[in-house]
Amino acid sequence: MKQTTLLDVVKDCDNFPYPCFPSSHSSSSDSHSRIMSTLWTFHLPCDPAPHGLMTQTVVENMPWTKHFELDAENRAVNMLPPSAEDLIPEDNGSWETACNRLLDEQIEIARQDQVLSRILGKKKKGEQFPIVGALFDVGVDRDVFKVLFLTVFKCKPEY
Repeated sequence: MKQTTLLDVVKDCDNFPYPCFPSSHSSSSDSHSRIMSTLWTFHLPCDPAPHGLMTQTVVENMPWTKHFELDAENRAVNMLPPSAEDLIPEDNGSWETACNRLLDEQIEIARQDQVLSRILGKKKKGEQFPIVGALFDVGVDRDVFKVLFLTVFKCKPEY
């Protein structure tokens, strides 16, 4: 019997239709393009790279604060750079630190409005997961990244 590797587990669990390479073009009929055309991208301030994907259901049901802008034409949710008025003493003048707090506030509002429990079911607050590839240190509650499809990682393995 062949021993199962971690890569085998990933292949079995990951059903996202990645584009076929080396093909440099995609058609609207391939499964990757079809899926991507239904998703919204999530962008952090001052960073053009998308850091996550959201379904239409999440975008429609999220009680967005003034710190987020929805770009329906590009199907993008953009976190706006915090203004000087948004900074509090605990941010130490850092808009990057304020981004973490404002993400937490957005998620807490969604919890209070029971948006997350309608989508995910009841969950307790979890640990912060860093958003991979961001140009500054920013993270999101571990239970939320499942809904937002953000690229995050854990610092410690769970057993």
